[in-house]
Amino acid sequence: MRRSSVAAAMFLAAASLAAAPKLPDRLTAQEARGKQIYLHGESPGGKPITALMGDGGVEVPATIVPCASCHGSDARGRDEAGVRPSNLRWDVLTRPYKAPGERNHPPYTPAAIKRAVTMGLDPAGHKLQTAMPRYRMSLTQIDDLIAYLQKLPQDSDPGLTDDAVRIGVVIPEGEHAADAKKLVEAYIRLLNRAGGIFGRTIEVRFAASPLQTFIDTEHPFAIAASSLIGNEEEYESVIDRNQVPSMATIATLEPKGHYSFHVLAGIREQAVALAQYAARRGAQHPSIVFEDKPPWRDIAAEVKIQPSASPDALIVLGPESLQRATLRTAAMSDHPPLVLIPGSIAISLDDLPATLDHRAAIAVPLLPSDASPAAIAELHALGDDSLSPSITGPFISLQLLVEAMRRAGRDLGREKLIDTLEGFYNVESGLTPKITFGPNRHTGTGGGHVLVWSGKKKTLVEDDDGR
Repeated sequence: MRRSSVAAAMFLAAASLAAAPKLPDRLTAQEARGKQIYLHGESPGGKPITALMGDGGVEVPATIVPCASCHGSDARGRDEAGVRPSNLRWDVLTRPYKAPGERNHPPYTPAAIKRAVTMGLDPAGHKLQTAMPRYRMSLTQIDDLIAYLQKLPQDSDPGLTDDAVRIGVVIPEGEHAADAKKLVEAYIRLLNRAGGIFGRTIEVRFAASPLQTFIDTEHPFAIAASSLIGNEEEYESVIDRNQVPSMATIATLEPKGHYSFHVLAGIREQAVALAQYAARRGAQHPSIVFEDKPPWRDIAAEVKIQPSASPDALIVLGPESLQRATLRTAAMSDHPPLVLIPGSIAISLDDLPATLDHRAAIAVPLLPSDASPAAIAELHALGDDSLSPSITGPFISLQLLVEAMRRAGRDLGREKLIDTLEGFYNVESGLTPKITFGPNRHTGTGGGHVLVWSGKKKTLVEDDDGR
């Protein structure tokens, strides 16, 4: 290679490195424990922390008033309701405080911080604001907190700057992938024209496999995805390992990790809804037919139905071959049992024998009728007329992430986004039933609707007991 070519290659490599987003250094174990205390008022594996409020010293759990609740996840401290929390950034804490008309004090040292946290005194011995709690915590917990305060200025969340938020979008390959991508792009263009979210532009990066490589390359703040059915275990493992908030439209099982959320009821929840439906139809001896391997074995165990030698309702969990065999056997019975299949895996039921009229049913988390007129009008304006879940799935997930970021406010961070999502209660999404999340519930909807096969109409119809 000629010298000029070598120089050009070196220049391009350097430019590429300069342009790549810089990831924050990994936290040590001590810093990670301190971050948990700062953000949530609790210490992993440590004794509970108590906060003493006001002059009377009213005791409350520190989880109610963690440091970040007033000082912000970035520790800058913003005015709120006439109270001005201090800036806890390490470079600010460790220099003298001098302001006209205010009480001045020397720099904070680790010892002075311990006194401020536990006794409510600044380095000059002045009492801190009454709104500042005093905390009862162990010396180890205080040391952990101080270790994180020193690291906090460098502990910025990937994909988040003062001017932009980077969101990864996972769209499965297939005939609808291009349309799903166009819908997302049209939505983001409209959002950014309106000013983004608190002045931050939304940057979308479409994810390619493998997911870990995408995260390492693009460093998204959060990820919106469509269906994870058949892939969620690997997906959620990557999500939790990288601590990236993720909103997927639907999956097989309920999310297990702290960072994963699903919009719609998955196969497990659909199976539970079908068990409840069987009871409403008067079934006395329901049973589950399942393929004896993951995830079907795991779902069957969670639905908790005792097997019966003479079942009058069968919930089928497994591939097409198992569904067809079960339907065929039921159709030949003198007294056909109910055959109930989660809609996310169900085969076509358009051509069943008359003996299964209103005896075969599926549970689906979403119907076109769930969409509001305003949401349908918005889809039309964005160029989509299909209402197909394979097209609207990523859009729905992205919309909910955007709504959570709006509610989180300007002081946005990954942990605050998680806290905000866990506070969703009956949130109107427009295209789905109302969404509710919680600390122990990361699936937004319940079992949804039951559709039964009508022999007369040769199609699935809504059942009066299907809600």
